[in-house]
Amino acid sequence: MNLRISCILSICFGSIFGSGLFGQASRVLNRELPVFSKARLQTAEAALIDQFTLQGVMGNPSIEHTSHYNWQYGGPKQDKEWAWFLNRHRYFEDLYLAYVATRDPRYANKLFAILTDWLEQHESPPDHSSFSTAWRPLEAARRVLESWDIVYVKLWQDPHFPTELKPKFLRSLESHGDYLQSHHAWLGNHLITEMLALLKLALMRPEAANSDTWKRYALEKLEQAYDAQFYPEGAHKELSTHYQRVVLLNYQQLITLLENAQDEHLLVEWRPRVDRMWDYFSAIQKPNGFAPLNNDSDKENIVQLIRQHRGPQMAPPLTSNYFQQSGHVILRQSNVKSAPLWAFFDIGPRGADHQHEDFLHLSLSLGKSNILVDNGRY
Repeated sequence: MNLRISCILSICFGSIFGSGLFGQASRVLNRELPVFSKARLQTAEAALIDQFTLQGVMGNPSIEHTSHYNWQYGGPKQDKEWAWFLNRHRYFEDLYLAYVATRDPRYANKLFAILTDWLEQHESPPDHSSFSTAWRPLEAARRVLESWDIVYVKLWQDPHFPTELKPKFLRSLESHGDYLQSHHAWLGNHLITEMLALLKLALMRPEAANSDTWKRYALEKLEQAYDAQFYPEGAHKELSTHYQRVVLLNYQQLITLLENAQDEHLLVEWRPRVDRMWDYFSAIQKPNGFAPLNNDSDKENIVQLIRQHRGPQMAPPLTSNYFQQSGHVILRQSNVKSAPLWAFFDIGPRGADHQHEDFLHLSLSLGKSNILVDNGRY
C-alpha cells in the first residue's frame, strides 16, 4: 500500500482497529491493497452508476426501475464467467480505496448498498455444492479472500456501515465457513483456494462457533492438496504456469497467515515447500521475465512477482534446468556479446487439468524476442 493511503488509514481508522478483536483481525488481512490510482478511481466511479468491467467486458446488472441487481446477469454476452466475477465483489476494493483517498461517503454507501442487495437475495447458501453464479464454492471463497475481508476488517466500525446490515453480514460470513467446509471442490486449484479462504475465515473470526473446526479441517485439506497436486521439485501437476502462479500465491498467503498467527511449528513445515514452488517458477522464466505459455497459460510477467516475494535482489537464472518429474527442460545460453537464448522443451506427462494436446512442445526465445511460442489459453 502506498504511503499516502497508509497515512490516511492510520489517521482515520487507527483508534478503531488498533487493539482487541479488530487489531487481531487486521493482521489477517494478509494482502497488500493496491496503490490508489486514477484507474482505480474510474472503476469506483463506474460502480456508482452500476457499471462494471469484468473479464474486459462492461455490463450493468441493475434491474430497471429498482434498486436491485440481477446477480445471474452474465454481462452483454450472457457469459457465466462474467456473472461469477460479479458475485465475487472484487470491485469492493476499488470502492474502498476511493473512499479512503477522497473521504467521499458515496463510495462507502455504494459498497454497503451492493452488499445489502446481495445478502437480501442470498440469505443462506444451498445445502449442496452449487454451480450457480452466487454459490459456486470458488465464488464463496473469493468473497472471503478478496472483498468481504475488507468489509469486516477495514469498515466494520465506519460510521456509514448500516447498523441493521451487521448481523446479516456476520451470519453470512459464518454460513460461508460452514458451506466451504461441507461443499468444497475435491481436487485441483479450486480446492486450495477454498481451503485457504476457510482458514482465513477461521483466523479472522476466532469467536465463531465452528472456527476451530474450520481451521483444523482447512489445514488438513491444504496438506493433502499439496501432496496430491505438487511434484516434490515444486511444479504444480496441472503443468500450466498460470495455475502455478494461482496456487503458489495461495500457499504464499498460507505462509503469511501462519506468520500472523505466529505458528512457528507449521511454518517450519511449510516454508521449504513454498520455497520449492518459487524456485521452480523462477527457473522457467524467459529472459524478458515472462512465463512460458504452456497449456492454459496467459501472458504474465512473473519476474516482478518473484522479486516481490523473494526479494528485489533476485536475479534471473543463468543456468539450464531439467525438472524430471514435470518433464520440463529449460535450456539457457548467455553470452555478453549477444542476447540470451532460452528454450522450454516439454518432455513430461500430461497435465492434471488445463492441458493441451501438444506433447514435445518447444518454445524458443532470443532476448526479448519470441521465436517459437505456445499459444497458451484459447
